[in-house]
Amino acid sequence: MKRLTLDEVKRIKLHILVEVADFCNRHHIKYWLDWGTLLGAIRHKGFIPWDDDIDISMLREDYDRFIAEFASSTGYYKLCCPENDDDAYTAFAKVADLRTVNQITTISTQRRHLNIDVFCYDTCPEIGYEELFERRDYYQNIFKFNNLTPRSKYYSNKRILLNYIRYFPSVIHSNHWLLMQIVKNAKSCASETSGLVAHFLGVGRKLYEKRSFDKTIQVDFEGLKFAAPEDYDRHLTITYGDYMTPPPPEQRGSTHLFEAFWDDEHFELTI
Repeated sequence: MKRLTLDEVKRIKLHILVEVADFCNRHHIKYWLDWGTLLGAIRHKGFIPWDDDIDISMLREDYDRFIAEFASSTGYYKLCCPENDDDAYTAFAKVADLRTVNQITTISTQRRHLNIDVFCYDTCPEIGYEELFERRDYYQNIFKFNNLTPRSKYYSNKRILLNYIRYFPSVIHSNHWLLMQIVKNAKSCASETSGLVAHFLGVGRKLYEKRSFDKTIQVDFEGLKFAAPEDYDRHLTITYGDYMTPPPPEQRGSTHLFEAFWDDEHFELTI
């Protein structure tokens, strides 16, 4: 296995994004760059220099179509989400390159791959949405607890708590069951007529107007064009505040701890 540099990781993830965006365009599925990827596109016209993530988002109706229909013509890419994979490790979807190995140091040692994140915005009620966030966080925290490894600074806490497992009955549930509870919680207000949406599969507690995503435009990202919300300024301001001002140098750096490898025994790295 060939250990990958940060630049190689970024190129591999960019190639996944190209495949996903092309699929969405051909199948009339609306997506847009989001989170740090959208911020990077607007502020840097590409990756945030000290980050390696790629995030896109969809509204629920498009998201459900995407996870049901996505398939790669090359066979190198796999869609992973609780709805179609018992080994999923996030409630939201990921599209992974199966030619890679991604070893995350602080959580489960299960074999994983370099991927991009596909987030979903679900209908958010105007009253009572706090309970949806709290329920999501409850199941997420149990999931994180279940998957701590000895390399995590919280692992000693896990060993102590396991001595009192009878007081934490939810801990005995499987990863898949916990993630599906997050999915069910996210979809529980689908019939609401509210014009608000939120990330009930991911993180954060921001609320957004659904109409903000009615129209998309094309923006530059690493020399290519991808969809972004037309009013990206409002969207990024809600998410980050003063998003055009970079953080101070001491706060720059990836929060992701992993080592990535390429299966060079079976595939030539040409990306």
